[in-house]
Amino acid sequence: MNFKISKLQYDSIVKKLFASFIGNITFDKQDDYIELFDNGGDNFADIWKNESKRCKKRIHLHINKSELMEKFYPVFRKKMFAKSLINYVYEKTNIKCDCATFEYDTKYVYNEDGEVIDMTYKNYKYKRKKK
Repeated sequence: MNFKISKLQYDSIVKKLFASFIGNITFDKQDDYIELFDNGGDNFADIWKNESKRCKKRIHLHINKSELMEKFYPVFRKKMFAKSLINYVYEKTNIKCDCATFEYDTKYVYNEDGEVIDMTYKNYKYKRKKK
């Protein structure tokens, strides 16, 4: 079964999921990064300050949150997800980010006791184009 989702529809879906999983964002500024917290007080992402011209502030979504959100999307579009993440954080905190990184397609290896002994994942990096 094929279906098409426009960029606007995808952005709307992603922002609604952010609103339900993250809600309002509070933050705590450190020396070289900013910690972002969701409604429950959990640290879900960090914003790192870089010296690069193209990527002055990079948001990194923690693996547990990206893994959770990936399960709810009908189609996981990494580039559109990254853009929506940057826009959502800007709307809630007024902190402008140029880049986003997150892990996806996580696979776990367990021992006999059910404990995680290894994990593999793919890393996605997005850099916003400067106008």
